[in-house]
Amino acid sequence: MQARSICRSKGFFFSLFILFFSLKGFFLSYKLQAHPFSSPFTLYIKDPKYKDKVISTDQGGVMTSSGFRLQALKLTYIHKTEHHQPIHKVIAEGQLLLKKGKRFYTGKQLEYDLITKTGTLYHGICANNIWFAGGEKITLLPNQNFHISKAFITTSDMVKPNWKIQSRDVNIHQDNLFKAKNVTFRIFDTPLFWLPFFKSHFKPLKDNLIRYELNWNIGLVPVLSMHYHIYSWQFSDLFFRLKLRPSKGIGSALESSYYAPQKRTKFLTKSYIDHDTFVRDSNSNKAAFHYRLQGLFESNNFDKTTTTYLSYDKLSDRNMQSNFKQDNFEVSSIKETILKLRTSNEWMISGLNAKPRINNFQGIKQELPKIFFTPHPFILGNTGIISQNRFKLSFLDYVAAKDLKRETFDFHSFRFQGRSEWYRPLRYQAISLTPSIGFNGIFYNNSRKNRPVSQLFFFSSAYLNLKLFHFYRHFSHFIEPYLDYIGITHPTLSADTPYIFDIEDGYHRLYQFRSGIKNIFYFNSYSLFLQNCLIDLYLYHFLKETPFKKVFPKAYGCFEWNLPTLSFKSKIGWNLEKNLLDFIHMGFAWTINKNIALITQFRHRSRFDWRRNDPENFIMEVTRDISQLLTSPLSDQRNTFFTRLQFKFTPYHIARIESHIGWGRSQEPYYHAIKCDLITLINSCWKLRVTYTYSPSPRNRNWDFKCGLELVKK
Repeated sequence: MQARSICRSKGFFFSLFILFFSLKGFFLSYKLQAHPFSSPFTLYIKDPKYKDKVISTDQGGVMTSSGFRLQALKLTYIHKTEHHQPIHKVIAEGQLLLKKGKRFYTGKQLEYDLITKTGTLYHGICANNIWFAGGEKITLLPNQNFHISKAFITTSDMVKPNWKIQSRDVNIHQDNLFKAKNVTFRIFDTPLFWLPFFKSHFKPLKDNLIRYELNWNIGLVPVLSMHYHIYSWQFSDLFFRLKLRPSKGIGSALESSYYAPQKRTKFLTKSYIDHDTFVRDSNSNKAAFHYRLQGLFESNNFDKTTTTYLSYDKLSDRNMQSNFKQDNFEVSSIKETILKLRTSNEWMISGLNAKPRINNFQGIKQELPKIFFTPHPFILGNTGIISQNRFKLSFLDYVAAKDLKRETFDFHSFRFQGRSEWYRPLRYQAISLTPSIGFNGIFYNNSRKNRPVSQLFFFSSAYLNLKLFHFYRHFSHFIEPYLDYIGITHPTLSADTPYIFDIEDGYHRLYQFRSGIKNIFYFNSYSLFLQNCLIDLYLYHFLKETPFKKVFPKAYGCFEWNLPTLSFKSKIGWNLEKNLLDFIHMGFAWTINKNIALITQFRHRSRFDWRRNDPENFIMEVTRDISQLLTSPLSDQRNTFFTRLQFKFTPYHIARIESHIGWGRSQEPYYHAIKCDLITLINSCWKLRVTYTYSPSPRNRNWDFKCGLELVKK
């Protein structure tokens, strides 16, 4: 019935009244327009009644319009004029549900003006994302904003929420931002925390809104920590943490996060302070004050051609990290303070690194700063030869920790490095050869000889391989024999002349060959991105003067086996020169079923497998005598065994067990650390985590028991 507007004519209402009763017992549908300036709406009602220009029902009705839908058991529509003012409103109660815009409301009774698009919902609740906001009275405004009197906000969907944020008045904006004053955080209606002002955003939680932990170490007095989400706005969040240690003192932390639109910028900070009345410094009458300031900043422009990275970690003392060692506090495992700038265009990449030392108990290579410039590789004419160049300019300053000043010394130097390389890929059917040559030049304005020095050497390399494959009925096999050669001429400086800041400063003559064969298998029944099986076996051979007596002093093997629920990875190194196992790394992961999963690793390192950044860089072996390396910290024989097992007993109960076993380290005893977590979902919004940790500790505090209550992320 299109365009049947409710007019001021009495005859129309009389006809409508007769029609209602003639069709009693059926739903009636009308296209109505309350006012010339209001949006037309459709009214569906059952068993309608008409009296004094009022249409009502107590058998259920639905009213719909653009961006508006209302349903209730009792529905009353009023259309009349009083004191020369038009009245067009609807009153609803009983099984009430309102959808206005993208928000849903429910409550006891609703009065809504169809002209001004405002209304009042009594004892109502608004559902938005994972949040529920309600109160004694919700005032609906025309621009999707609304106001709540005697309000509460929670993520619990229970009739009586077991936690909530409570305030006398809350204003909620159309962009899902809300403001509240005189706020209390309540659990089971008991106030635990008060804030004079609170701003937040109806958005999914990146972290727990509220978390409590009770932690026992050796001793009778527990440690209580509390974690609150005290501020949240469009792109930023603020958390407050309080740590109570009755036997020691009190600590607190502020944690902030900022995520810009389109995720191009983020800034995270962690700031902690505490006062420990039992730990004394050099002044025995002075209580210890500790702090830690930690942050992480990342940003990039629209097309990601310029990026910025900044991290910092300032500690008051070396024990600060262990004093506040909760995993959920760490931004990451970083301890470095570093700034990185990168920019690129169609012909070059350039950047700047700055790495100052801000903790005097750390020893570090400072970059103050380091600038690099790398033009994009280019082809020399029609030769097919590719030229690749890189330039670095830096001021490097090595500083030792303050406790090591007597054992070592600081040194610094300007450093300029230029590296140029030319290579040409060659292919003939399944055979591929990529030879390359180049030079590396380094200038230092300071050295061990207290004068400027220059380092220059030439290098060459070649990679030769043959790729063969065959497709069988149930699997595919790829086989690749290869030969990899690296050569470095005798540098113009000995390794003892320049200061060694990192691996790029230590060079020696080296002629190294790596020969091997690689096998890869893909099974048709397992469509994985990774190869199903990998076997890579190779040997190392060295020319010229080296400490190795045998033709092939090193043998290595890599093995992988990947299935949908099972994964095995291993790398083994055999020292043919000493006829012993240099190292072995083995990892095994198995998802037994949807409720049980296991991962375990075993690592062995012999006294001849040196601790270094690149385990297959052998310049150190050809530069230093083996006997010198064996007596240095680079020789660190040890065995470690890691295990992690997870059980899911029910959808609401999870147990995790982590174990770390170590033995075989020189002059150190066997040790065993274990961590057990029991996670239980109490109800729809609270999760209980009980943790027991046992680990060796020099302070004889080698066990830890923790009980934590967390709000479930939804």
